[in-house]
Amino acid sequence: MATPEPLEIYRARVTLGRCRDVGPVVLCAGEKDGWVKAAPLSAALDLYRPGAHFLLRPDEPDFKATGLQRTCYVNGDEVHDLAVSGLLKRLGRLEGDLATAFQEWAG
Repeated sequence: MATPEPLEIYRARVTLGRCRDVGPVVLCAGEKDGWVKAAPLSAALDLYRPGAHFLLRPDEPDFKATGLQRTCYVNGDEVHDLAVSGLLKRLGRLEGDLATAFQEWAG
């Protein structure tokens, strides 16, 4: 596996609320000593909170590069340290205006 980079989206086993499932995560920081910081993505739009979450919509010009299939959001309340070995499959990455907007949102 290539070295994971910030803004890449992977499938990984991660805890979100009371669930520990495999789902997409966006990397918030690059690999350090075998670990990355990652925020889970959720498609439970009834739980979406503007400002607290970052929305990813298929109608955005840079959405295709994410490798995602449907509207979802980044849950910034649940950033995790994940072992690089736990990253299962690279789906894509945040690019262009979407990457810029995410970085501004994340601070």
